[in-house]
Amino acid sequence: MSGFLGYLLQRLLGVMVTILFVAITIFLMVRILPGDPARVIAGVLASDQQVAEIRSQLGLDKPLWTQAGIFLDDLAHGNLGISARTSDPVTSEIMARLPYTALLAVVSLMLAVAVGLPLGALAAARAGSLADLAVSALVLFGISMPVYWLGLMLIILFSIQLRWLPAAGGTVVHAETATFRGG
Repeated sequence: MSGFLGYLLQRLLGVMVTILFVAITIFLMVRILPGDPARVIAGVLASDQQVAEIRSQLGLDKPLWTQAGIFLDDLAHGNLGISARTSDPVTSEIMARLPYTALLAVVSLMLAVAVGLPLGALAAARAGSLADLAVSALVLFGISMPVYWLGLMLIILFSIQLRWLPAAGGTVVHAETATFRGG
C-alpha cells in the first residue's frame, strides 16, 4: 500500500508543479502582451488620471513580483477577477456557461461513441475491404479537418439552416428546465 501511496503523492506533487508552472506562464504572457489593460478598461477618451486610478485599483502599479503573488493567492482562493467586458466576476461568468459546455461535451462523446464503435467494428470485421477503406478515409478526413472550420460549418448547419441551436451561445431562461434561447 505504501508503494501506491508514494506513487499517488508523487503524481499529486507533479500536478501541483504543473499547475503552478501554467499559472506563472499565463501571468507572464498577459504581462508581455502589448497595450495597457487600464487604458483598455478606461477607454480611449479617459484622462491619464482615470487610467492611473484604474491601474491602482487593479494593482498594476505594484512591482511584478507583488502582482504575481497577488495573482497566485487570488487563483488559489478561486478569485479570477472581474470581467472587463461585463463587470461581473469571471468565476460567475464561467459557472453560467459550464452547463452548456458540459452538455456539449457529453453529447459530443455520446455521438462519437455511437458513430465510432459501429464504424470501427465494421472496419475490423471487413479488414482490407472497400468498407474498411471507406471508414479509414472518413477517419483520415475527420482527423485532418481543422476544428475551427468544422465548428463553423456545424454552426451554419444546425443554427442557421436547421435553426435547432442558438448561433452565438445560449441563455438559461428557466434554471429549473435549462431551456435554451439564442443570445
